[in-house]
Amino acid sequence: MKFSEEAVFIVKTLRDYGTAFVVGGCVRDQIMGVGLHDEDITTSVLPQKVSDIFRELGYPVIPTGIKHGTVTVLINRKPYEITTYRIDGNYTDGRHPDSISFTADVKDDLARRDFTINAIAYDPVNDEIIDPYHGTDDIRNKIVRAVGDPDDRIAEDRLRMMRAVRFAAEKGMVIEPGLYRAIRNYAHEITSVSAERIGEELYKMMTGSDPREALILLHRTKLLKAFAPELDILFDTPQNNPHHIYDVGHHTAAVLKGCGSADDVLRFAALFHDAGKAEVRTTDDKGIDHFYGHPAVSAKIALQVMRRLKYSNRLIDGTVLLVKHHEEIGDAKMNMAKYLFKNQDIASPDTMKLLFMLRRADTFGQNPDTWQKKYDDLVTLEQKLSQITVYSEKDLAVNGNDLIGYLRERGIVLQGRHVGLLKNSLLHAVMVEKEDNTKEHLLSICEKQYRMILKEKGKS
Repeated sequence: MKFSEEAVFIVKTLRDYGTAFVVGGCVRDQIMGVGLHDEDITTSVLPQKVSDIFRELGYPVIPTGIKHGTVTVLINRKPYEITTYRIDGNYTDGRHPDSISFTADVKDDLARRDFTINAIAYDPVNDEIIDPYHGTDDIRNKIVRAVGDPDDRIAEDRLRMMRAVRFAAEKGMVIEPGLYRAIRNYAHEITSVSAERIGEELYKMMTGSDPREALILLHRTKLLKAFAPELDILFDTPQNNPHHIYDVGHHTAAVLKGCGSADDVLRFAALFHDAGKAEVRTTDDKGIDHFYGHPAVSAKIALQVMRRLKYSNRLIDGTVLLVKHHEEIGDAKMNMAKYLFKNQDIASPDTMKLLFMLRRADTFGQNPDTWQKKYDDLVTLEQKLSQITVYSEKDLAVNGNDLIGYLRERGIVLQGRHVGLLKNSLLHAVMVEKEDNTKEHLLSICEKQYRMILKEKGKS
């Protein structure tokens, strides 16, 4: 295993005062052949002494978790967390230990960790692995297993249930049966964890390497039902319809798999795009299911759930926008310019790129017998879209001041409230009527456009 020079330097420095190892996720990832991210150090040296050692050497030290024995040392502007070996007391809040006590034995520290794959310490000086719980075997066999009794580990920290699912999906592993049973037994208690922490774990799953598997595991472990029942019910919502072969939940999982990008807005739009189908589902006299109006209902559910999980306004707004519009493009005959003019909230190259990616993923998550026509239509529409250079008023070759000045020279005082109407009229002229988007041409037609506006307003 190879760690950074800084991490090795920290371990060597601490060895002058006690013992020290690289530990946890970075060791796991090195064994799995995954690149280095955060490198954490564990040591027998007490936290105050650790702080004194590195301050005396001239490095900034931050007491990030001094209460739990952790300090952060900055070396070459990169943070390294150093935690003293500890034994955790009881976890009465199901999240944090009520008390800790320091210990001189690294194996005591490894015993408090969540999963065997994270309970491995490595000595980079002597190239020695400390692995009392056989985490390396579990990594090799692709198993997520609790350290010791699974019920105890989950009772200590409910968030470990979400982490187990994330590791299994992200690393292509399976959850050990005893841990799996414990998660299902405790799943209803996940809501005792803060919404932000649940949201963080879900975010990592949805933007990770296998969001499809993550969603299905969340459903099977009953976690999804506990923190997002609006999504869990989709697995019990059939789609008896020629366009579909999956229930809504498994269709959603298939769409997540087909996104083709880890963009967070795209992934969350995929997660919520059909969230309203359970609410609007109807069945006709031929036994065919219909889901009229589901995009609007899905957008409403996305807003509610994402606000509950404390996501950023950027992520929420972007997700809701794509969900709301996700079924509007598809017919090859549609006029893309007219569509964009009427839907200015989605009229940008970046947003349309995501919308088309969502539509393709949605298509490939349906009945294979219906794919080809829908895919061909999307290709045609993308070709039409590629010919559009003006999406909104900001793309026009003139601005409000240009229009006001030009009309003033001709004795026309353009009232402020009419500037927006005139720009919108010019936008229509360029996008839909295919007028040239040059300053000279737009100014030459603006007077005519303005008089048409006044006429429509009954003021000419």
